[in-house]
Amino acid sequence: MDKPERQGTREPRTVGLDAHPDSFTASILEGKIPLEATVLKTSDKQALPTLEPWITKNTSPQDVVVMEASANTFTLVERIEACGRTVLVLESTQLGKVCKQYCVTDKISAVRIARAYLGGMNDKVWVPDAKTRRRRDIFSAHQQAVRDFSRAVSRLKSYLNEYTVRMPKGVSVSSPKGEAWIMAREWEPHQRMLLEDDLADMHHAQERRVKLRKIMAAEILRTPALLRMVRIFGLRHITVYALAAYIGKIERFRSPKKLVAYIGLQPWMKGSGEKTVYGSLTGGGRRDLRSLLIEAAHCVFRYRTQSNPLHKWAWSVHFRRGRNIAVVAVARKMVTALWYLLMGMFTPLTVATPHLQRKIRILAGEIGIKAVKEMGFPRYQDFVLDRITIIQEVT
Repeated sequence: MDKPERQGTREPRTVGLDAHPDSFTASILEGKIPLEATVLKTSDKQALPTLEPWITKNTSPQDVVVMEASANTFTLVERIEACGRTVLVLESTQLGKVCKQYCVTDKISAVRIARAYLGGMNDKVWVPDAKTRRRRDIFSAHQQAVRDFSRAVSRLKSYLNEYTVRMPKGVSVSSPKGEAWIMAREWEPHQRMLLEDDLADMHHAQERRVKLRKIMAAEILRTPALLRMVRIFGLRHITVYALAAYIGKIERFRSPKKLVAYIGLQPWMKGSGEKTVYGSLTGGGRRDLRSLLIEAAHCVFRYRTQSNPLHKWAWSVHFRRGRNIAVVAVARKMVTALWYLLMGMFTPLTVATPHLQRKIRILAGEIGIKAVKEMGFPRYQDFVLDRITIIQEVT
């Protein structure tokens, strides 16, 4: 009779996990070659609260659990890692290209995930730490508040237009003066009720937006690693916070080109033989970060002082290649500068320009003079000089 194999000497197995909000399906595969790997066990449609007991009972610490990136992936990764298991997350777009379109079940998906990992052709998704996830939550909530505010304003304008009501010139719908002007008109009871609801939605979204901006500004001002990112010309605190939230550890990008590609600011390239053709942006990457950086690049063109090198270079590219190409080139240059800054290879800050002081002053204005005084600074200017000293120390 053969002796049972010791757990410590057994070859690592691959566990494909297909998880849903209420259930999960897991398949345990043995072997290193995708097509020859043997399915040892499959547990289908298990209740999600039983995930930890199932992992502890059916797997060992040397096994690798593989998942597909989805909405609840990062939470499940934390739960599985708490059981002492190694978890890897595969990129969902690439993984979806190898599925059988004519027959897709949770059992098949779990096996497919494990075989795709053994094949080694799928990119792995970086799992953010708790701090980075918190920043992503805050930034996403801010973006949602911005969209809610825009929708409320659009509904209000549309309703006024339906009854041929035109706002006075220079008066905004979202301003207190505009609100007073709207409500001072004669309306039917149901019309007034609908207008009050739209105004309430607009106020709620604006209050949420202001609160989240304050949270982001406060974290940037008290975190030297984030504060030094303000040095990059064209980056304001919303963009800085978004970059920090989605970049996470800069060490996972081996070069500036990797970071540029992650955001999606690289052009597509097609090469065959001796001919190489470059085109427009690929459309991949982080669309939210790319939009913010494109907006920041437009701000570089509008900068009034002509002494900044990036401003001069931006306009030189604009005259040679056109505005669209110049904007993308400026955004790409800012990302490259950011990579060198976060890697500690940026030039030290010796003299704070008036532009940098103004950016920190705006940040201080987001948290308010009361918060500044609670930190022990009687004036905004004293607080600005103290933050500049911190930037000089960390760079």
